[in-house]
Amino acid sequence: MKNSKLVKDLFLAHKNEDIFNGVILPEKIHVTWGKQVRRQPVQGFSLSTLFNILRTNRFQVDWQCLDKLGYLFFTSIIHSVLSGCDSRRFSMEIDSTKLADPPIFLIGHWRNGTTFLHNLMCRDPNHTFLRTYQALAPGSFLFSDVQKFAGRMDPIIPIKKRPMDNVKFGVYEPAEDEFAMAALTGISPYMEVLFPVKYGKESGYKYPDFRNEQEKELWGKAFIYLLKKLTVFENKRIVLKSPPHTARIRTLLKLFPDAKFVHIIRNPYDVFPSNLKLWRDAFSLSFLQTVNNNEIIEIILSNYDQMYKRFHEEKSLIPDSNFVEIRFEDLEKDPLGRMRFIYDRLGLPDFDIFSSYASAHIKSLGNYKKNIFRLSPSIKKRIREKWLQTFDIYGYDI
Repeated sequence: MKNSKLVKDLFLAHKNEDIFNGVILPEKIHVTWGKQVRRQPVQGFSLSTLFNILRTNRFQVDWQCLDKLGYLFFTSIIHSVLSGCDSRRFSMEIDSTKLADPPIFLIGHWRNGTTFLHNLMCRDPNHTFLRTYQALAPGSFLFSDVQKFAGRMDPIIPIKKRPMDNVKFGVYEPAEDEFAMAALTGISPYMEVLFPVKYGKESGYKYPDFRNEQEKELWGKAFIYLLKKLTVFENKRIVLKSPPHTARIRTLLKLFPDAKFVHIIRNPYDVFPSNLKLWRDAFSLSFLQTVNNNEIIEIILSNYDQMYKRFHEEKSLIPDSNFVEIRFEDLEKDPLGRMRFIYDRLGLPDFDIFSSYASAHIKSLGNYKKNIFRLSPSIKKRIREKWLQTFDIYGYDI
């Protein structure tokens, strides 16, 4: 492979920093064994869903990862019991519920700035969103005991910031709905996080999309059920943030023809190293297979390339009045100005009311500092070769 010469060691210490294949990253956060298995980002499965995932992937779990699998198995029993209680209590109400308004989808590749945008839009009192505890327990978050447990855990959880970007972490913070869908169905690109070798090298680094129409239909029904469930929790317009939705435009429009979309793009030279850190400090906690540096790099490069090819093929299906694109750099420089642009373009109400909440959130960030990365010339060349389309379409300097 072209990038094989770039591979050295995954986590080489160097002056309080780490070198990951020619990219200098901030120092890695180390966790103990016990805490590590509990911090898996991809979890929340029922026992049946976990078994189906393992069967689909031929139980190819490396022995070094059996501690993680043991944790998933143990928690899946708990999730199965709680989900059963939740379903018996709320299923009829959920089935009869209608969404308050068509959802708003915030799309863009991982580390494009979707989290910052999501956290802003969720401050609008007209909107609701999936909370972290709901994403971790999607089958049972309406159950009162789950809500009480979340309330008790929020002040004592040991993680106060996300390991990959220092953004505030808490059980009530906005969460990515893809984690919930992965837990509910096992149909998600996040199966690639669990089985990075099978979905990487063994598959030829093909983006893990729906495998057939039956799988797409099952996912769609579960997704609608999740959004109805969230509407039962709070009857407002739902704001959703999920990078994999970037490659699902056609599917989402079939489910929600009047949905609104906000696409955020970012300089690829910033996106690539930030994704390395995401895989190193967060996704790696869910690996059930041992993967090498070269494979991680290929997964990142290929996912981005294939995701955006699909996005640019399908984005024209969205009505102009329901679609807007912004650059992360512009949002970072003038957040309220860019948010006004989004609200005006999509016809969203009450911007003046929202802006006061957004301003308070921006002020609360205080002295937040982004991670700083340095790229070697060889890494830059590889990014340009693989992601040239983004440089050309969005005018980023090569």
